[in-house]
Amino acid sequence: MGVPANFTVTVLQPGTVPFCGAQSLTITLTYSSRDFKLNLTDSGGNLGVNPFDRGGVATFTYSGSFLCHTDQSIGFTFAPLHTINTALVTATVSVDGQQASETFPVEIDKKAKK
Repeated sequence: MGVPANFTVTVLQPGTVPFCGAQSLTITLTYSSRDFKLNLTDSGGNLGVNPFDRGGVATFTYSGSFLCHTDQSIGFTFAPLHTINTALVTATVSVDGQQASETFPVEIDKKAKK
């Protein structure tokens, strides 16, 4: 708790890399703003935006070489705001009208587990 934690999203594509040349890919993170504060700059230096007038949603847009790899990872940093064993983070990847989403359970402890 209180210590920033990393969250990595990896985008996987078939070996033919069908999205190379696509206009853009977005990763949207959805989370409880009561549980976390998200740093809106990802590990690649891209700035995310909140498309709504409330917390808990951030969208990051990628283009160019990000889409020309069979797998590409990008890191995000969350700061936990209180202890809870039922926090959730959902990552949604969208490209050219296709979308994939997964929800990850997160436990926030007073001390980091070793």
